[in-house]
Amino acid sequence: MIGALPVLRLSSEDGPPTAFLPPGSDGRVTGLLALIVPAPMRVFTAYALEPVSNLQLNLNVSPAIIEWTASISDQTCIDGYEVCWTVTTYLHDAESTNLTCHNVTKDVTSSTSIGQPHYCIDYIAIVVTFGMAGLRSQSIYTNETALTIPPIGIDIICEKFESANHLINISRTATSNSIIVEAEALLDSKYCINVLGACIILSNDSVCIKGNATEVKLTIDDLQACSIYNTSVDVTPIDQNIRYYSEAISTNSANSTMIRSLVVEDITSKQVTVSWEPVYQGSPCATHYRVCHKEQNSTAEPDCSVLARTSNKTNISNLKSLTYYTVEVSALLANQIYSDIVTETFRTSELTSVDMWEGVNLVWFVDEGAVGAQIPTGYTEIKMLLFTVVFVLAGTVLVKCQNCTELESVSSLSLNVSTSPAIIEWTASNSSQECLEGYEVCLVVTTHHNTTTSCSNVTVEVTSFTAGQQIQHCVDYTATVTAFSIDGLRSNPSLTTHLYYPEFFIDNVINISRTVNSSSIILEAHTLPSYSLCTIHMVACMGSEFGSMCLDGTETEVKIEAHQLFACTYYSTAFYVTTSVESTMSDILQIYTNNSEMALIESVSVGNINPSNVTLSWQPVYLLSPCLANYRVCHLEHNSLGEPSCSTLSSNLTTTILSDLKTLTNYTVNVSAIFPDETDSDVISITFRTSVHPPETRDSNLDIPVIGSLVYFESSALDHVATGAVA
Repeated sequence: MIGALPVLRLSSEDGPPTAFLPPGSDGRVTGLLALIVPAPMRVFTAYALEPVSNLQLNLNVSPAIIEWTASISDQTCIDGYEVCWTVTTYLHDAESTNLTCHNVTKDVTSSTSIGQPHYCIDYIAIVVTFGMAGLRSQSIYTNETALTIPPIGIDIICEKFESANHLINISRTATSNSIIVEAEALLDSKYCINVLGACIILSNDSVCIKGNATEVKLTIDDLQACSIYNTSVDVTPIDQNIRYYSEAISTNSANSTMIRSLVVEDITSKQVTVSWEPVYQGSPCATHYRVCHKEQNSTAEPDCSVLARTSNKTNISNLKSLTYYTVEVSALLANQIYSDIVTETFRTSELTSVDMWEGVNLVWFVDEGAVGAQIPTGYTEIKMLLFTVVFVLAGTVLVKCQNCTELESVSSLSLNVSTSPAIIEWTASNSSQECLEGYEVCLVVTTHHNTTTSCSNVTVEVTSFTAGQQIQHCVDYTATVTAFSIDGLRSNPSLTTHLYYPEFFIDNVINISRTVNSSSIILEAHTLPSYSLCTIHMVACMGSEFGSMCLDGTETEVKIEAHQLFACTYYSTAFYVTTSVESTMSDILQIYTNNSEMALIESVSVGNINPSNVTLSWQPVYLLSPCLANYRVCHLEHNSLGEPSCSTLSSNLTTTILSDLKTLTNYTVNVSAIFPDETDSDVISITFRTSVHPPETRDSNLDIPVIGSLVYFESSALDHVATGAVA
């Protein structure tokens, strides 16, 4: 019960009525009373109105809905409900709150007048029951707040913010010498963003601009053609936790020429080596190279192979001797159009003495004491060579000559680079052991710097070989094994290639450290030893709303320092790593400088003091401070030895309502900030005293006809009737 008990005053033209009043009550109601009143009698009554219950604010629909359960007070005493809502925005570090109210009739228990909810706005709904003569119930508040943008590192809190495009629309376009980066805020997020920014990282600098809350556009000209540039769009939202959306893009080629020259070398009767010089190193504006060859003047389709854009050499095998061929090399550009084709013509060489016997099946015979061999048609060179051979009649010699005309290649060749050093294994050649002398084992190592080949000979009984060098990431390893005989006969080489490019994560490639105190940030990165051949360029960047800077490092390390920074302030940090196989990798992290002292709250104030609740507000040292995780608010009756009542509030709040307080009671409130390590800042305290109900007042002008009805007399009515104040 709140306030004085209500008073019943009766009058009648026919004399005093008969009422069931307790003895000694002197006309004062001491509890719930049922009274039957004769028809001609007038009743002057004051009622307390019960507040609504189950108040809810649903922001997940549009328009938003405020719903409640009707007051349990007598419906004859209720005129309707006053529905209010506050809208609090936080743009540009300024908190702004607007209150809107409207009345609905007592049969209504919901309202959609709040309209479409927007992200990054705090909404509070308030419903008050009101009746005749200004009678009002206690105000009921929701504890709902609006949807907020997700903190960095969390993919989705609200469905709208699952990706960057739910905050902004981003477009990146490139020509051969320019890049344009544009971003535009979506309508739903107009209350979330303070400012948009864009950056393009150059070789030794970065160009960044700040737009406004709705758009930004950055254009950079005079860039190198067919080169990779790191771009980023930064969104500074109301929580100052800056979001970055980075992407590496390439400028286009200046024209359709992508290959400067083409060379055919190491020409044999069966294979050649084709190499070319690209116009742009690494050819980042191409997706791959295409190499095609066919016999000159042939109408058949050419044989083509597709190679990585980082390649500039390949072998063409299975060719015919003394035959003219045409080879063509072109690059496929990002727009799915092939560049200009570079062509070269070559002729394979004649068969060597070893080549002559390869694939020839000789039939030896003895005719009347003479020894001879049947030569297949077309092998005139071999027939002439045989005429110079002195044949020995010993049968063993004849058999050896027959079996050693060709050496079979090894089979099941494998290259295991999961161990270090690498292991090359194979199954022995099926050729006669009398013909085999051993195997030549070669390992070709190709990095983005160069290609090296190391070969070793092993005996015929060996079928595995351990390479002498340690295995590293981002290297092409090619193993070849060739069987050879004592007279120089060699098999076709067996070849296997292993591209040792494990799945890339930037944390696996470089070691990153960020050192922070209250006024400085130091960023460092070093390539891990096993990835030293993976990185070809490293850049470190740091920025804030006041500007940004970037620093070029080497292939293996980069370091940037910034001093005289603001305490407890967000700064963006980024590492960009260009690798030999990936266009770019990035590690972007929002960090903040430490607080310079333990005090994070400047002042605390108490307002709207009522008998049972007050509004508590505080002023932080740093608005939307990143140095704290939450606020802790505790209150206790003054000089009480009991445990205080404490609540933990979000770091973006600076006000709360303390409820369920006692009337005319002194309270002490402590407010502190909670650091991320769960320790507390310095505590700021304030003492206040709750108010008393307004004094009891009787209104003789209140004239309510009640005819044979059941009347409920409730507390707190006259307190509100006297002043019309909202509790």
